[in-house]
Amino acid sequence: MASELQTAPAFILGLGPNGYGHARSLARAGVPALGFYYSRRHFGRSSRLLHAYPVARSLSAEGLASVLIETAARFRGRPVLFAASDEFAFLVAQARVHLAERFAFHWNFAETVLKLFDKGEMIRFCQQAGILCPKTHVTSTAEDIRLAAQAFSFPCVIKPLRSFRTAFPSGRKNYVATSAHDLLLFYELYPDLVGTTLWQEVIDGPDEEIYQCNVLVAESGAVSQICGVRKLRQYPSGFGNMCFGRTEINGIVVSESLRLVRLLGYRGLASIEFKRRASDNRYYFIEMNARLPRYCGLLADAGVNLPHLGYLDLTAADRRSDPSLQQHDNVYWLAVGEDFLSVRQSREPRQGTLVRWIRSIRPARSFAWWDRRDPRPFVHSILKGRASVKTHGAPTPSPSRPGEPADPEHRRFFESQFASPYEIDLGAETFLIYDITPTRWQSAVPILFCPGWMENPQNHKETIYALYREGRRTIFPDSPHGIEAKRRGSFHMAELRKAAVLTATLRLRGVTEVDAIAHSEGAINLAIAATAEGAPLFRNIVLHSPAGLCGAGNILDGAWRACQEARQERRRQARRPTERQLLRDPRRRRMYFGTTLAQTLAEARAIAQADIRDMLVYLRRRGTGIAIIHGADDRLFRMEKMQKNVDLEMVDGFYSVEGGHQQILVEPSRHARFASNALLALERKRDQYHAVCITR
Repeated sequence: MASELQTAPAFILGLGPNGYGHARSLARAGVPALGFYYSRRHFGRSSRLLHAYPVARSLSAEGLASVLIETAARFRGRPVLFAASDEFAFLVAQARVHLAERFAFHWNFAETVLKLFDKGEMIRFCQQAGILCPKTHVTSTAEDIRLAAQAFSFPCVIKPLRSFRTAFPSGRKNYVATSAHDLLLFYELYPDLVGTTLWQEVIDGPDEEIYQCNVLVAESGAVSQICGVRKLRQYPSGFGNMCFGRTEINGIVVSESLRLVRLLGYRGLASIEFKRRASDNRYYFIEMNARLPRYCGLLADAGVNLPHLGYLDLTAADRRSDPSLQQHDNVYWLAVGEDFLSVRQSREPRQGTLVRWIRSIRPARSFAWWDRRDPRPFVHSILKGRASVKTHGAPTPSPSRPGEPADPEHRRFFESQFASPYEIDLGAETFLIYDITPTRWQSAVPILFCPGWMENPQNHKETIYALYREGRRTIFPDSPHGIEAKRRGSFHMAELRKAAVLTATLRLRGVTEVDAIAHSEGAINLAIAATAEGAPLFRNIVLHSPAGLCGAGNILDGAWRACQEARQERRRQARRPTERQLLRDPRRRRMYFGTTLAQTLAEARAIAQADIRDMLVYLRRRGTGIAIIHGADDRLFRMEKMQKNVDLEMVDGFYSVEGGHQQILVEPSRHARFASNALLALERKRDQYHAVCITR
């Protein structure tokens, strides 16, 4: 970017749909833009409309200010700052003194900032101002949560006081508690959230009764322009982000919103949300954000380019608002993938649902990612965004294991955790960590679950749930091809990358002692990780149908045995139905055999050539308990070869079970109990050994 630019550039902080909407709106007016992002889901980073720069999400306000000031040194004049997320808006507000000399942005005083970024303070302010709000309780570390819960009404929504940098379940904006018992279970799982969350009664009514007023308050304090929007659908339904909506002015919402910004003394761009309650036909304040919403590209498409008007307010000599600007009503905005999932989640599956959904979105002319002049963000969102929508969506119920009474409360907590994995961003590498904590623990030592080749969390969901019911915390990293790793001896890089994920997962979750369950290829990854220098203590491990114990082979022989196993599994299931069928993820299979085929083949070759026997001997000598569970009819790693190659130096126990290589996937509840019991037996053996040592 040349330093000779005469037009002051815009610095857009965050390149999700919101930031990308800013970039498109400013590009219409010829304003050059730079974007800063911290997540690979910020698909606006691939736009041709701006220059994108990565920043670490862990930056402090001063650290971010230093990065921005250093970048701004290349430009004449003062670039204009736009925060496209709550987190960035907060950091700018914290660093406003450092940034003020070098940048143009709307300034708010400290007492206003306190209310903007603390939902509890904002609710108190609105109540004092006479603005109608839902019944709210702000939690405190000094109170008895049980007594407070008994006095509150349900269902209620649990929200973090701040929508960022709070240890709220990753990927979730809120949690709906249906009863006091439900609420108390939530705080049993997340005790640190007492004092950083609030409860609000649920305002009854559909998503289409939610209205927003988007406003620009000029530096002079005058309201420069407004644009009203009505939500039609959200994802997740009821308490999520708008995925389908239209421009529509609601006079009551505009009046109350403008009263609020005047009382606050607010300056800049903001979005204020109200919901009409069906039972009393009154409008209740939901929230105010010190930024424009994620659909901000819609505003320019509706004739009110608020980002550009904000830019002019900070840079132009004549800052008077243009009275000729009027919004066009009934301009529709759509986030395609999320909206489809919202429809699918909120309705009973019926014939014709897809057709009705397509008809409903036909009026859409404004989109989260699609722009025919700039298609790359849309392409990236399709290729890389589907998994994140599925991952961070609302939970879908799964059946309890056969023979057990249903336990909806516990299942609901399991589902809420499973739907909220931690997203780990290591620059060029990203992966997810599923950390599932039971309500009552059998052991304080967690289980690290190491999946097999091309397996994902959905394949093992019911296994993890069964371990959850056994009282075991389970940590499951999801990284299809691992992360960057250093070379180590003669190990294949394909396996070192997957072992690096296991090591990074334990480090990031603060785990220093762990049990482990590994299936198939996961045994190779686990053995490498457990024998690495500086590895945490692996107390006991269970290898289920492990790879690396039948001697080195070649990829063609492995492929032939895999075909035999698949054919035999179909015969088994034809003879006797199992708890579930094998789950296949078409999207991942296309990735494995399409875009990442070279890595897939490298992993297959590494599996065929792996030999972990020496590593198991080393681990046993170091004090790790090891057991193997193996299917008697496993055609991929045959039982006779397994028994020939495994001896007492390598393992403490060997369990032969009926079935084949994939039995843990088709009988998850049963095999989770096998693994849990094997871990318990290993621990008892360890205790007995220690007791003998002490008596001697």
